[in-house]
Amino acid sequence: MEKTSRINFNLPSNIHICLKKCAIDQGMSVTELATIAIREKLEALEYEQDCRDAKAAHERFVKNGSKTISHEEMMKRLGWDDVDVQD
Repeated sequence: MEKTSRINFNLPSNIHICLKKCAIDQGMSVTELATIAIREKLEALEYEQDCRDAKAAHERFVKNGSKTISHEEMMKRLGWDDVDVQD
């Protein structure tokens, strides 16, 4: 079982009512629904940060004059261009 911590905060009444209605519609508790919603939001925020980090890394890569090569070129450089890949 996952360890839990208690958190208390105030919600605007309209959000609280909506949360309760949605929880009932989904057949779960308000706590379960809120936990899922918060987890999904945190995952989305983490993904957005990862995208920003990747974009910044790519911009640094390009700014430094680095070049990319194709997968085929990489395989040739490694001497793997004649390797037969089986499924």
